[in-house]
Amino acid sequence: MPRPTAADAVATEVAERLEQLATLAADAILDSLYAPQVVDPTTDKALAYWETILMPGGVFDPAGRDRVVQQVGAPEYRSVAQALARKITREHADGTRPPPVPPGLVAPPPPQPPPQPPLPEVA
Repeated sequence: MPRPTAADAVATEVAERLEQLATLAADAILDSLYAPQVVDPTTDKALAYWETILMPGGVFDPAGRDRVVQQVGAPEYRSVAQALARKITREHADGTRPPPVPPGLVAPPPPQPPPQPPLPEVA
């Protein structure tokens, strides 16, 4: 067997280095292609999503509750319902959300300012 020369040693080292760099590059590409690109929603966005299921039209929906319990389980449903109740209570207190009107009822008209007395006529 011939004795390895300096050129053979350099060629082997370069080949090993290229193999290592190619493996790192391939891993980085595959990780970026297949890694989930997920962003956690904010609490407000998550509550808005759950509200569309639990309270479509501003009225509680038992079928929506059953769907949420089936999706996330009873303990998680409880925390979602409590957070949603706190949000709605806060919005009622702020005045940013009017109270819901159950189906079949008509919302009362907004309060009107009291009538002003007529101005005296100038002669």
